[in-house]
Amino acid sequence: MLKILQEKNVRMIWSKNGEEVWFNANDVGEELGIVNIRDTLRNIDREYKKKFNESTVGDSYTRNFKDKLPNFGTTFVTEEAVYNMSFRSNKAEAKLFTKWVTKALKQIRIHGYYIATEKDQEWLDIRTEGKRSEKILQMKYKSFFINTST
Repeated sequence: MLKILQEKNVRMIWSKNGEEVWFNANDVGEELGIVNIRDTLRNIDREYKKKFNESTVGDSYTRNFKDKLPNFGTTFVTEEAVYNMSFRSNKAEAKLFTKWVTKALKQIRIHGYYIATEKDQEWLDIRTEGKRSEKILQMKYKSFFINTST
């Protein structure tokens, strides 16, 4: 999703260390086909949105656009807010992203991690089968030792 937004020229601001990334809320809304961005932003937690103007950007942040920000500020949102907004979108790209996220979360819940490719999935299947076999052997040996010691 973030790569798509970068390719679509969504205005972004990020901290010099690269840990904080902020996306222009109006640009994100437009790309996601959100008609009323104000209503959507009301449902986003404060910690995930921030108004930037020229003085708040200063030397602490870098940006991918040259136009000046107005004195009253422009709303930018965090990566978390972008995900939240994409889950609310009916646009095809957003639906694909939501489908991928839900699939990844399910894999994380089941296996404790996410496998990105089919080749990795084959490895996971082999590993899972190996663990099952190991458990069966442990159970057999455990019952063998219990039966012989009595």
